[in-house]
Amino acid sequence: MIRSIIITRRFFTTDELRLALLRRLQHLSEKRGTLESGTVLGRFARQSLSSLTSEQLGCYEKLLQENDVDLFNYLSDVRPSPDYIAQNPVYKLVKASISKA
Repeated sequence: MIRSIIITRRFFTTDELRLALLRRLQHLSEKRGTLESGTVLGRFARQSLSSLTSEQLGCYEKLLQENDVDLFNYLSDVRPSPDYIAQNPVYKLVKASISKA
């Protein structure tokens, strides 16, 4: 017996897509592989994500793809950050938020 499934298409508004992205980035920020990274990035996400532009959100998403230990070491100046990370505009915002805390 073959069953057919009817899938209804739902078109999302731009606001709904942005909200979904913000929730996903918030989750990825807080649930990192290390407690330290989760604390630092989670705090930044709670305070700043909603005010970032779409382009900045894309930069932040790229930043979250980095290895947790490496990213934390770059942010805490244990190791110098590579150029492609140092030139990320959101990296500078995260780093500035750490020095404020």
